[in-house]
Amino acid sequence: GGIPLMLAWIVGCVALTSIVMAVIAALDGRSPPS
Repeated sequence: GGIPLMLAWIVGCVALTSIVMAVIAALDGRSPPS
């Protein structure tokens, strides 16, 4: 059905966003977080 697919998209987007934010924070660690 569409519900598990939608849930998978939401989880994937959240995980991807978390990874991207972590990478940005690691690369720009000398600046304080906003």
